[in-house]
Amino acid sequence: MNYIYIGDFGNNAGTRTDLKVYRVDISDYFTNDTVNAEIIHFTYADQTNFSNQIYAHNFDAEALISIGDSLYIFTKIGLTQSLISTAYQKYLAPTLQLK
Repeated sequence: MNYIYIGDFGNNAGTRTDLKVYRVDISDYFTNDTVNAEIIHFTYADQTNFSNQIYAHNFDAEALISIGDSLYIFTKIGLTQSLISTAYQKYLAPTLQLK
């Protein structure tokens, strides 16, 4: 099956605890007016501080891509202003935890 993935993981302040990716069957998207989405909940394994730290933390994803059976989530690192990507293979990754 082919899917559309929609990220709901913007976290500029670093306070979010409800990060998720929606997965929608692409054939449903093109043939129906409404669709049901599977919700993939995740957290950053090394995020322990959820106080307001606007742009001063490493837990703010900006984009994702799907390749094969993996999702790659691109995270804006506020402390160094660079990008990292995390493989989310079959919904598991070293720096992300499912809820």
